[in-house]
This record gives sequence, C-alpha cells and structure tokens, in this order.
Amino acid sequence: MLSAKFLLLSMMCVVGVVADPVCEKRYDVIPGLDCLSFWICANYDPIQINCPIGTRYSISLKVCVTPNHPGDDCQSAYPSSESQCEIGEYVAGDDCMSYRQCTASGLGSVINCSAGLKFSSSLNVCVWPGYDNDDCVRVYSDHEIIDYCIQHPEDVLPHRNCQQFYNCRVYQSDLYTMRLLDTHHSDECYYPQLFSTEDNTCKNYTDVYCGQRKELKYECDYKMTGCPVAHCIPCSARAPDCRGMSDGINEASNRLWTPYYTKCESERSTNMEMCDKFDGVFYKIFSPVTKNCEILYNIPMEHHGYQPVCEGMDDGNYLSIEQHPRYYFTCQSGEFVGLFSCDIGKVFSEYDHDCVDVAL
Repeated sequence: MLSAKFLLLSMMCVVGVVADPVCEKRYDVIPGLDCLSFWICANYDPIQINCPIGTRYSISLKVCVTPNHPGDDCQSAYPSSESQCEIGEYVAGDDCMSYRQCTASGLGSVINCSAGLKFSSSLNVCVWPGYDNDDCVRVYSDHEIIDYCIQHPEDVLPHRNCQQFYNCRVYQSDLYTMRLLDTHHSDECYYPQLFSTEDNTCKNYTDVYCGQRKELKYECDYKMTGCPVAHCIPCSARAPDCRGMSDGINEASNRLWTPYYTKCESERSTNMEMCDKFDGVFYKIFSPVTKNCEILYNIPMEHHGYQPVCEGMDDGNYLSIEQHPRYYFTCQSGEFVGLFSCDIGKVFSEYDHDCVDVAL
C-alpha cells in the first residue's frame, strides 16, 4: 500500500514561493483557503502546491483526496471565498430559493423561501419572480449549466461575480482552464473589464452596472489570473493592488521600495511604470511616503537607500560620493536636508564645505 508521503510527493505541482502565508514553523504544512492547494514551509519559505485536478486538500490526512472521501474535511475548516461574509450579511443560495445570514461563527442555517418566491439580494427578503427587486443571480453547477446549454445553446447568462458569465456558445474542455473557472461553460472578461447584462458583452468597468453582482477590483481576484500549472509566477507577484488607494500614482504593493510604481483608477491598477534615472548617475526608487520617485540619497538605509544619518553631525554641507565631486548633502539640527549639486564648472570642496571653481 502506498504511503501518505509517497502520495503527497506524487501529487505535487510546485507553482512558486510567495510571501503569504507566513511560516511560523521551519517545516510545516498550511492548507490553502480554496481547498484546492496547500503550502509547504521549507526553512520558513512557503511553497504553494496545487492539488491534482479533481481533488481537494485534506487537513486531517495532509494529502489531496477526491471529493466525498472520508478525509475530505477542508471545506468545514476553510470555507470558500463565496461563503466568507461579514456579520449581518445575507448570502443567497445557489438556486436563489434560499438564503443564509452571516453570524460571528460563520454562515447560519439555510432559510428556504416560501413556495414560488425567490430571494432578493437587494432587499434581503423573498419576493415574487418578476418583482422589481427580483435580482438574485443564480449559480449553476457543472451538470446544471451543461443541461441548460443543451436546451439553450446560444444563451449567455450573468454570474454572481460581475466579471464572469456563463457562455453556452463555449465549452471549456481545457483542464488548466477548468482548474480556474467554475464550470465547462464559465467564461470571464479580461481585467479590468466587467460583464454587461445590457448586451451580454465584456466592457470597460466604467460602462457596466453590476447591481447586486460582486464587483472585483483587484486583478488577482479574477479567476484566469491564477496559477493552474507548475512554475507559474503567482499573480500577487505580477499585479499590484490598488484597493483602498486614491486615484493617481501610488506604490506598487507587490514591489515596495523599488523603482516600480502603479497608476490607480477607481481602486484598480491601470498600468505599472518604472522610475527614470536621475542625472544619468543615481537610480531612483519610488517612495510610498512621498509618492514620488526619489534618488537613493532620499531613501532611508533600511529600505536599501543611501540617505545619510545626520544624527550627531554638525550643521553644514558634506561630500556625498567622492567619484562624483559635484554632489553634496546638507545636515541641519541632526536631520538630513537633501542632496544637492554644484553648478557646472564647480566641485564641492570638503575644506570650504561649499562649491568652488574647478582648479585648472
């Protein structure tokens, strides 16, 4: 009989090392919240492992098992993202005929609507079909949407996530795609587009009304940005997160204190850019403090910068880099004031503590 260790190794699919979650033990196994992956801590570095297609991680057995296996216990300990909710929030059942309320201990028991009624996501009560607030979006299982699309091969239906939709015209047969999407007829708009129910097409998020559908703003929350194969760079390492940030230039959340920064619009990252060189000599780093590209002399040393420590130094000017004698920095009251350069034709004199003409 195969050992659990052999089964674990045979099912591994390494997809990379990222900074989350934090490994508190040198060697440990941490379940993934999606139940489709787990993390191995190796010398405090977390390595994400995807379970093989069609299996789920077992917390008790510490291996991947098939659904309904006696060890299939991940769901109860780690609810899916759709079942995670805020206290007081109402969550509709997949068929919109029932609902549950979120409590301090998680989702409460199922409450069925009366016969003939449907749950309203905007009113949090059950209403008659066709009522103005009959706005619950149904979630289809794989076999349900396949059966539906056989009867309605040209239909396109909305999904509870505003960027996703069910497309009866497309049958997802690729196994890697199926790892990321919900069903064979699931489809998704490209980030940052959303699905419009007005004409059943993907449009820019500014032109789409999601209503009660969940509007995702972080690129890595889009299903197709995940890692379905080995050696994939995790989305969190590729895409910055603008949620909670103001419009305009901001630090790249995944590359803090580096030359990279991002432009945010409506809490979405529109593009990643890089600071230019300063005077062709000094590289710049984007500072989350000043929200600007700063030369290394304006970056604290704890963030790999060259900002001098003026504590204990007399007020005045000091030569910064001997290889570039035009540059000097100023200290005042024990604080670094800034980096400055002499005019062309002058150099900084350590004797005069000022810029002097170049000696001929």
